[in-house]
Amino acid sequence: MVRAGRGASISSRSAGWDGGRLTRICRLEDSDATLLCLRFGRASLLFRDPVGSIDLVPDLLLVAPRLGGLLRLRGRAARGGRPGFSQAAATQHGQHKTERQRVSHGEYQFTRPDPLRKSDCDRGNIVPMPKATTRRDTLTAEPRVRRGYFECRYGQLHVHNVMPGGGGFEEGTSLLCLHDLAGSARMFTRFLALVGKDRSAYAPDLPGCGESDPPPPPPALANHVAAIGDFLDSMRFRQIDVLGLRAGALLATELAATRPAQIRRVVLASVPLGDAALQYPVRERLAALSQRVLVLRVHDKQWDAGARVRELLPAARVLEVRDPGAEPFTSAPGELADAVLDFVRN
Repeated sequence: MVRAGRGASISSRSAGWDGGRLTRICRLEDSDATLLCLRFGRASLLFRDPVGSIDLVPDLLLVAPRLGGLLRLRGRAARGGRPGFSQAAATQHGQHKTERQRVSHGEYQFTRPDPLRKSDCDRGNIVPMPKATTRRDTLTAEPRVRRGYFECRYGQLHVHNVMPGGGGFEEGTSLLCLHDLAGSARMFTRFLALVGKDRSAYAPDLPGCGESDPPPPPPALANHVAAIGDFLDSMRFRQIDVLGLRAGALLATELAATRPAQIRRVVLASVPLGDAALQYPVRERLAALSQRVLVLRVHDKQWDAGARVRELLPAARVLEVRDPGAEPFTSAPGELADAVLDFVRN
């Protein structure tokens, strides 16, 4: 440390690497004269120019922490190593490189051993990892029941729908589910989730039920059939299977009778065969069906009517559902889904 006196300040710079000797030069800002030159090398400490005074104690306090590093750097350079690396740093770098090479190439690998890799480089090479295809991911995804609105002649028709994980490709014929005049299509929610693993399914709220807009009074089955027909036309189904519960079975029968080319198969559950209040010629319409029909006999007030449907449809398949509860598609969705899918597949 050099005392320059009042009015002068010290500027210090490094002369760089000069044959293994580090030179520190101190100059006055207002003079070009060199006050002190220190060389660390084989030569001893030299003073080129006389100086006013030198404080040895502060000098040792400031220089001693750096002196050990400078001597190690000098020893590294004298052995022909790379400047800037001490023996300890080189050892640590070698251990880090050896540890990086021991990492297996297949598990969470982001850096790999590379013969062209620089020894002082710490940047990793990204290794491509195997990725699951979109097809594989979508097939394992569980179908989710969604809701949407579709236009019909009475306003908007609220529809519950589900689609297989594959996005609708390579699936079977879609299924249309029609509920009773009381309630809404929410009763098919659990049933749709099971059927949706195999094919697309739709369950609209009939006009005036659930969240669908009502038709003009007085309500009639013909209004509901017309609204469902508008939905089928907007979706442009070439073929579709239809399922109906109670009054929904009458709607399914009418759609099958008026659209024989579009309706492929029919599933009728708890057909209200003797309900005169509905004002629908159900016997004549059932006898006119040309599609394959599955009749689900549920233990409710329509149990006896289900047996008479067999007389009108001798070729129909009849399946008895034992004790499903008040709402069969809510209390026994798994049993009914297996029966319906087995019928529409074969």
